[in-house]
Amino acid sequence: ILSEYTLTSWSEDDGLPTVRVMSLAQDLNGYIWIGTATGLVRFDGVRFVSVPATEGYANAGRVIAALASTRDGDIWAGFADVGGVARIHHGKTSLYHDAKGEELGFISILHEDTRGTLWAAGPSGLFRFRSTGWESVGIGAVQFDRTTILGVFNDVDGQLCVVTSGGIFQDHADDLSKAALGACSELKPVKGSSAVTHELNSVLASPFSSVRDRHGNIWLGTRGRGLCRRSSDVDAGWDKITATDISSDAVWSVLEDKEGNIWVGTLAGLHKLTER
Repeated sequence: ILSEYTLTSWSEDDGLPTVRVMSLAQDLNGYIWIGTATGLVRFDGVRFVSVPATEGYANAGRVIAALASTRDGDIWAGFADVGGVARIHHGKTSLYHDAKGEELGFISILHEDTRGTLWAAGPSGLFRFRSTGWESVGIGAVQFDRTTILGVFNDVDGQLCVVTSGGIFQDHADDLSKAALGACSELKPVKGSSAVTHELNSVLASPFSSVRDRHGNIWLGTRGRGLCRRSSDVDAGWDKITATDISSDAVWSVLEDKEGNIWVGTLAGLHKLTER
């Protein structure tokens, strides 16, 4: 893979506050936001700036496992230590720890859908943000068990899909219902989902993050087998970039930016792949 890309890497020697990169997002102005094990960082391509997003809050988290940049310019961060979500709106932070009395808990997924609704997921369940705050989302009388939520995404047709170990659910006019396998029109690999071939379980182990780039390639960050790429050719196999080329085989986050660069966050550094 690396023969097709220029690899740029950053570590603490380059100003990165910590090498434990857990989540990535790009805002409307092009800045890369980095969720780390010790807080939030903004990167302009040259300089890393720590953002004290939760300064002054007694119950604020530091370990940022999920990030989302929304169309209104806000940055949202999901915490893996104390749990909950932080919202940065015009430089001011609001913290959310519950959804109408129910604890949000550890948040590992944040996703804005095509209608501008923000979704959050983690071991405590699935949540949706409304103007009045977060609300828990279930299917009929059954609430999601957060330990089974593997991914939340919009497919190529704009349909919201929630992938769980018990199946795929689609959002129809604010009503989540179970969908047939293959109903989501984009094959998006997320954490061993049944929507993906057995290859993800048997060969690639449990992925942390995935993205489909503008060329149709699927990039997969795995728990211990590095960064994997599968081309848009359905018959193609998986190419791998391992710790011999990047800082770690534990790839927590993968992001495609507006210019088509692939950003990779690992437990030992930050990397950018730029097409030659």
